[in-house]
Amino acid sequence: FAGVSRQKEIYVMAANYLQRLDWRKDPEIMKNIITFYTKGKALDSLSGFYDACAQVEIDEYQNYEKALGALSEALKCMNKAKMQDVSTQEAKINFLKRRISLLKKFVHARRTYEDDAEEAMKQCLLLLDEADIETVSDRVTSTVL
Repeated sequence: FAGVSRQKEIYVMAANYLQRLDWRKDPEIMKNIITFYTKGKALDSLSGFYDACAQVEIDEYQNYEKALGALSEALKCMNKAKMQDVSTQEAKINFLKRRISLLKKFVHARRTYEDDAEEAMKQCLLLLDEADIETVSDRVTSTVL
């Protein structure tokens, strides 16, 4: 029904419902969630979904590069969103930017490890000194340790 509906609210309701299913294991469900949020012009919700996807990539698969891609999509959506509370939107944008920045540093440190373990360790120690490293994930923090 949602696929042929022309009402934004129906699309958003369908996407919200699909998120309750096991979208992590079924790419078709994931694709439909993205499509429905897009058709429903609920870019703030789509941003939240991409953020959830990033968290799954980190926590369950330790795929930090893929998580970076999902966070970048979340940021794009949040930048395009037209939220009523502009200050909340700006806070979410800044939070996503910070998560992306920290995750990029972590990914760089992991890549550096193969060529220069000592330099990678220095980068990891600097990362641990970041006050909000937990905003990325507890998994990242434990991996750095």
